[in-house]
Amino acid sequence: MATLAQIRGMLLEEALLYLLRASGYDTVLVPGSDPTLYAGGSGLEVRGRGGIHQIDAVADFMVIPPFSHPLRLFVEAKCLEEPVGLPLVRNAVGVFKDVGEYWVCTPTLSGTIPKGRYHYQYAIFSASGYTRDAERYAFAQDIYLIPLEKSLYMARIIAAIRSLDYSDFNLSPNHSSPGSTQSLRSTIRHGIADRDEADFGSSLRINASNTLDAFFDAVRNVHVALMGVLGKRLPVFLVASPGLDLNDLDRSQMVRIVPQEEGYILQSSSGKDLFSFDIPPALFKLYEDHGLLSKEWSIDLKAEVIWQLKAFARTRDQIRSLTLEVAEQSMVEIQRRASEELRRKPASH
Repeated sequence: MATLAQIRGMLLEEALLYLLRASGYDTVLVPGSDPTLYAGGSGLEVRGRGGIHQIDAVADFMVIPPFSHPLRLFVEAKCLEEPVGLPLVRNAVGVFKDVGEYWVCTPTLSGTIPKGRYHYQYAIFSASGYTRDAERYAFAQDIYLIPLEKSLYMARIIAAIRSLDYSDFNLSPNHSSPGSTQSLRSTIRHGIADRDEADFGSSLRINASNTLDAFFDAVRNVHVALMGVLGKRLPVFLVASPGLDLNDLDRSQMVRIVPQEEGYILQSSSGKDLFSFDIPPALFKLYEDHGLLSKEWSIDLKAEVIWQLKAFARTRDQIRSLTLEVAEQSMVEIQRRASEELRRKPASH
């Protein structure tokens, strides 16, 4: 059963999985021999200590740090009309905790020690922001919130998703579709990679094949996105400027952050637009107020303080690290803008 909101979220999830491959993530499609995964009737499911959880959007990071299990990312995406609230984050925390405890050992006569563990990460992407309570709870529970609504180069993708309506999928506002969402997901996944491979006849009864072409084109036009970390703490989703070739980026280079009317643009020192991104002011202040971003602020602002934005990029089937040096004044501007926006807006729940 599928509602329009669920279909829109699924489309956004598939777009994100496609874009994140450039950041070193490989989409997990089937359980294979992985004992933590299960092929459920509605899609990919992950085993937890207390149950099995449906998580269709799963990606493994290709780089395994020393003294770590492989990193596995659960992606949940929402393309709603209202901000993502606390209940959805609470559900994510429950799943996150349960799957992380799947490998709790129970003594046996054979003394078998389970293998194949992962270090899990959970990210909720939203095209409509988050409530303040959701941000505070996610911050406390290590659930990453990745905003998309003010990222310039995501706008076309989000607009294409929102242009799809009930009639495109033979839905009514009061009823969900009886078709298979898993079949539709497979159709969308193939269509993003190659429009000619999308078999609309085998998925939900779709009237939207032409409209979906706009979605496919928008995703392929962006082509890549990188998960970056600003100031060694704050996750930032860097959506590439259309036409950007990651091979043209130096492993280390100076950049500047340029505020837009909504969101930010990351530019090279020569003024070339590289990426767009969004940082909700309340989320930024949470990191700052808890001391995670405050060390640099304590330095004399007259000094040439440089912040680092770290990211991994997959180029020519190799993973390389990128270090983008951000001039101090750019960070001061983000701090000022966040403070001003929080003063203007009342706390939302």
